[in-house]
Amino acid sequence: MADKKIYDIRGEIIKYDESEQTVTIKLFDEVDWEKAQELLVDNRLYVYVDILNKLNITDAQRKYFWALMGSYEDYTGYPKRTSGDKMLIEFMLENGLEEIPSTSRNGMTKELARELLQFVLEHMIEEGIPFYERQFYLAKDESELFYALTMKRICWVCGKEHAQLAHYEAVGMGRDRTKVDHRKHRFFMLCEDHHTEQHSLGVTEFCNKYHFQPIKLDEKSLRELNIQGNYEEQSK
Repeated sequence: MADKKIYDIRGEIIKYDESEQTVTIKLFDEVDWEKAQELLVDNRLYVYVDILNKLNITDAQRKYFWALMGSYEDYTGYPKRTSGDKMLIEFMLENGLEEIPSTSRNGMTKELARELLQFVLEHMIEEGIPFYERQFYLAKDESELFYALTMKRICWVCGKEHAQLAHYEAVGMGRDRTKVDHRKHRFFMLCEDHHTEQHSLGVTEFCNKYHFQPIKLDEKSLRELNIQGNYEEQSK
């Protein structure tokens, strides 16, 4: 892997001399100057300068994409770079793009990067590929991702399978849940450990800790999850 201290250095242009065509750059990152000397050509060190466009893919989005590809590699054994290229091609074909998008800085818009992350996450959830980082806010629609996890019975927090649906609003101790219209409630999908933690912390603190909000489910989804309730009144 390329050494980031040489190849991926962040900074800010603080001075530009138009007559001399020179710029002065204040670096935010340290440089391994000894290694950089190995790249001299005719005793010169050449660089490319990309002006950051705030509407383009962010560093956080780029890092999250490759973190997901790292999870993909751990599960499938395919190298991260190969998996990433494959995912980008599939995303291009799915969305009718004219060329393969690039995750390089300024390689695509921030909005397209959100759609890419949504595509990758939904694919991994559908295929049952576990991932360790849940920065859903970087994708296009968090609620759709939580819905996909819910319908696969995967814990929103840790990714464990065979999780259970947990109510956000209290149903009431001893109440017959088959007589509750669950369409009016909001839910999490949590493993036993995190369901216990939710009750221990309280639902508000639990949401704040993990940075997500519960979702509502329609009758079809609830029945698919085998959640029995009183759905008759509004179904007529």
